[in-house]
Amino acid sequence: MSWLTIALRVLHIGGGVLWAGGTFVFAGFVERTATQAGPEGGRFVQRLAGSGYPAAMTIAGLLTVAAGIWLFWLDSGGFQPEFMGSRFGVVLSVGGLCGLLAAVVGLGFQGRNAGRLQAIGRAVQGQAGGPTPEQLGQLQAIQGKLRTGGRVTALLLAVAVLCMAVARYV
Repeated sequence: MSWLTIALRVLHIGGGVLWAGGTFVFAGFVERTATQAGPEGGRFVQRLAGSGYPAAMTIAGLLTVAAGIWLFWLDSGGFQPEFMGSRFGVVLSVGGLCGLLAAVVGLGFQGRNAGRLQAIGRAVQGQAGGPTPEQLGQLQAIQGKLRTGGRVTALLLAVAVLCMAVARYV
């Protein structure tokens, strides 16, 4: 095994553990607990969105996807049809596709919605009397999109992780 392959595997697996693990914990526990906590939970999520968490998840997701594509290219001999049609190639392809879709949902849609949530949160903090009914409606709609997007991302990453774990054995 070459040093390049080892480095790519470390980036892919290490980034994947952080990305998938962070997504599973957030979608499975943090989001639900914050929702049950009411306004205090909303403030916690806003603070989390303003921390290094989104950047860490973005970097981990991008590293995971980039290293995974490069590894797939190397393993498949440049996406050779014989490899791609094998059971191993098909399972890796399904896992890779789920990982790419998770990146689109998690890094694209979720990032944009988190930014919108932060902007409204800052506006609310700068005004007296709390959120207006319109702002409250916007916050709830964005939170619903984030909740759904987080669960979709978690599901896609779960399929990707399972495919990567069993691909060599099918």
